[in-house]
Amino acid sequence: MYTKDFWASDNKDHITNEKVKSRIRQVIRNHDDFFTIVKTRKLKWYGHVTRSHGLANTFLQGTVHGVRRKGRRRKRWGDNISECTGLKLSDALREAENRENMEEAG
Repeated sequence: MYTKDFWASDNKDHITNEKVKSRIRQVIRNHDDFFTIVKTRKLKWYGHVTRSHGLANTFLQGTVHGVRRKGRRRKRWGDNISECTGLKLSDALREAENRENMEEAG
């Protein structure tokens, strides 16, 4: 099978970015609600993984040793959790281990 088999064969198959954005807006309606849902689910997942003792927890809490690249630092998962909760990551970790406190934060 060739790559061209997956390309839009003519203009009727082509969907513009504006059409895609319009469809997304129709589904989301109010982006504030959407971001609230994403934030809530992210915090629930963080709490779930933090309380587990599996591989996901090891990866989430682990750090990679080495030399940083030049330029602006990329936002890390922990930075995002700190921003959502308003806590330092170590405090958020402690709070996540206590399920009741984490549900109040989200």
